[in-house]
Amino acid sequence: MAKARKYARAIVDRYNDHANRIPAKRQDAVGGTPYADLLLDATGAGMSLATFMRRAMRWAQVERCSYVLADANVEGVYLSAAQEAAAGKRGVLRLVRADQVIWWADWQGQVDEALITFVDRGGAMFAWYVTASTVQRIDYGTVDGAEKITAIGPALPHSYGGCPLVRYEPETNDGMEAANDSQAAPLAESMKRILNLDSWLNEELANGTFTTVVFLGVDKDQVQDVVVGAGKALCIPGTGDRAPSIDTLGSDPAQADSLRTERAEEIAELYRVAGLSPGNPTEAAAPESGVAKAFAFNEVEARLSALADAAEATENLAIKRLAAGFGWEYPGDANWPDSFATPDLAAELEVAIRTSTSPLPQVLKDEQTRKYAAAAFRLTPENQKRLDDEIAQSAVDTAARAADPFTNPQAPGRMAGT
Repeated sequence: MAKARKYARAIVDRYNDHANRIPAKRQDAVGGTPYADLLLDATGAGMSLATFMRRAMRWAQVERCSYVLADANVEGVYLSAAQEAAAGKRGVLRLVRADQVIWWADWQGQVDEALITFVDRGGAMFAWYVTASTVQRIDYGTVDGAEKITAIGPALPHSYGGCPLVRYEPETNDGMEAANDSQAAPLAESMKRILNLDSWLNEELANGTFTTVVFLGVDKDQVQDVVVGAGKALCIPGTGDRAPSIDTLGSDPAQADSLRTERAEEIAELYRVAGLSPGNPTEAAAPESGVAKAFAFNEVEARLSALADAAEATENLAIKRLAAGFGWEYPGDANWPDSFATPDLAAELEVAIRTSTSPLPQVLKDEQTRKYAAAAFRLTPENQKRLDDEIAQSAVDTAARAADPFTNPQAPGRMAGT
């Protein structure tokens, strides 16, 4: 009788969307270059790099970690980048879910070798055994009712400069647990408890709604004429000279109230674990103190930072592997946001204007200008350089006006009365 509530997906999506609200700053790329192609189509099937990383983030939240594999856009492995280029291949990224990696070994915090399962276009099962220097295909399937290896290909060298499989694992537990759990796991545990409580409550309410009538002290012939069941009569034969009587059976209202209270506490705990407010408009929530709100914000900010930091490290390493493997120049690191607070741009602009007209030191005015520009605009590297140059030139002009005796009465060399 219990109904599943879709809490986990909504909460995971909310974190995922908020972590991507401020887009990562990626290097500019000229059209036609391998990196430009990767930005527009990271998978070889039309998915942009930004969308690909959002999907990797969501799977990491659900499954504790996900993986990104540097690969080629068509099947097959060649002995050199030149052979791959001649075959019309280019580097792409593949999203690998945690359950596809059936074995792995780490070295200094990175995957050093792994066995990854796939299914090809024909439905045949195979695995890639990848190491820091080679890749090897292993075909397997069901033979005579048992799963067996059917073919093992040669170990072919690659030039990725390391294992092409990169793990995306947000560090959300700060090393306090034996295993870094997924964000969805504690949510799922809370949902399971709520589901059980719902089931018990509905059963308790059903028993209370459909009251059973009990006849005490009836004879055997009367018992045979009555159907026993929910909403029916239950007859109990009498003993001795006791007169027949009628009674009812129903649930104790206190039991239902207890289940309601427990369910409400579990729902509150679910949102607390997620770092979110329930936001139920039908309930008047108690006002939170500023300290409580600050702690709640810091908890959410820390989780978002963990998601973004892991995404930045994974994306940069995967593209380094891809660039080395296909012989093109690594464009430089992508920068994911470090802060996720929504800025009040109107207030920031007012502070910037008031600062620029105040007698504060010029270095503070320049810093406030840069801060507002970073909050309100996504400047390209060229425009950022132009802004810095204009700020520097403005400082030179201000110093020149301060030293000019014709515009500044306090300048050295200005004579009284002239």
